[in-house]
Amino acid sequence: MASDGAKSSKNRRKKAATAPPAEVPPKTRRRQIERGRYVNAPVDRAAGGVVCHEGSVLVVHRPRYDDWSLPKGHLDRGETWEEAALREVREETGVRCAITSAPYPVSYLIGSDVPKLVLFYLMEPTKLPKRLAGDPSEVDEVAWWDISDAVRALSYESERNACLALTIGHLRHRSSAAS
Repeated sequence: MASDGAKSSKNRRKKAATAPPAEVPPKTRRRQIERGRYVNAPVDRAAGGVVCHEGSVLVVHRPRYDDWSLPKGHLDRGETWEEAALREVREETGVRCAITSAPYPVSYLIGSDVPKLVLFYLMEPTKLPKRLAGDPSEVDEVAWWDISDAVRALSYESERNACLALTIGHLRHRSSAAS
């Protein structure tokens, strides 16, 4: 008798595994979110760079948001974080780079409920173009700012923190060289 129960239980699990997912009732969904176990929550993933060269950081102005920011953008399907960061910096600034650090993660909410995760990498230019220029549909100005100016003047605190954390070695080197 026990084997029949086990067999039917096994069949129910097998059918449940192949059945289309049922709609989660709102009350259950709310409980799952509150407990932090909502595994199907969307996460907006992006990567970017803190490009350092001769004591300066590369920044972009985005007219859509009227902000000064670090170059960054969404990951394409099948793309690694590093590939996306290098591609986005190149597209938004025209500068080809090499990654020189582990990532610095930044997270925040888009709107009121979608988490965004951005991994910023410290980068060095491998080839500088004669003129900085990015995708005009996204960026209308590209500039080199002194590191300390960038840490103070970027539009978002999370990017100011990323810039400071990733360039602290450059700032220390400059202050010890000045002494």
